[in-house]
Amino acid sequence: MRDYSKISPQFWVGQTGKKIRKLGVDAQLLALYLMTSPHANMLGLYHLPVAYISADTGIPFQGALEGLQLLENIGFCAYDDEAETVWVYEMATYQVGESLSPNDNQCKGVQNEYNKVAENRFLSAFYDKYKDSFHLKNQRGITSPCEAPYNPLGSQEQEQEQEQEQEQEQESSTAHTLPNSNSVAEICQKLRGLGVTESEQRQRLPEITALVKRGATFEDFAAFLAKAQEASAKAPFPWSIKVMTQDFGQPQKARASPNQSRMENLSQVKDNSLAERVAAKLAEQKNETKTIEAKL
Repeated sequence: MRDYSKISPQFWVGQTGKKIRKLGVDAQLLALYLMTSPHANMLGLYHLPVAYISADTGIPFQGALEGLQLLENIGFCAYDDEAETVWVYEMATYQVGESLSPNDNQCKGVQNEYNKVAENRFLSAFYDKYKDSFHLKNQRGITSPCEAPYNPLGSQEQEQEQEQEQEQEQESSTAHTLPNSNSVAEICQKLRGLGVTESEQRQRLPEITALVKRGATFEDFAAFLAKAQEASAKAPFPWSIKVMTQDFGQPQKARASPNQSRMENLSQVKDNSLAERVAAKLAEQKNETKTIEAKL
């Protein structure tokens, strides 16, 4: 256990701090806990089961899960459910420093701490982010689009620049950040028309790709998203992806056909206005496709 942690006053008054405050008191407590947790290290990349969060903070288990998702949405941290590992993007900057000289003994300390971290999906992204600042030598993990940090919390001097970069990224097409798969790119582009943000797509990109490989279509995504909105889920898209992953993980015989599944899911939506909006959006997109084909 570490003896102390460094917390900048910017946590309360900086741009990201203000975003965290808008999420509520529990989100503020959770963010503060992630930087001062007895399980943390100076990297901000460490093993942290959600049960630990609940036990240490008093936040209910479900509330801790939802809080992590909210903090992830604003780019403060990311959580690997499978490895039960959290990465607070800029924690290493505050705990170690913005950069170290090559001869600084802390470089070895950072490398040793990095080497001890259990396997998780953030290892390669952490190395790419800090290799020059801390002169890291040994990279772990394999780089993939889903590992790159999205809109991470920066230092006071970097915050304005990062916000400008974020705006530029949002103006670019989602297809440029997706795998080389037209079906995945097309589905993600259509999902944006249903209100799914580019940030949510980036965070769930591995699951989206896996579902498409299993035969999921845009209509399936739309149906499950409508179901999530009807259930009043606080994070409709992540909720729908989780349910879809469970459904499409079943053997093909045990699962209804895509057409039957999407019709059953849409029929379960009690809010007719929501169902009508989804149906109207699907019809609009089909008409646009026919128009393009006619011009070709």
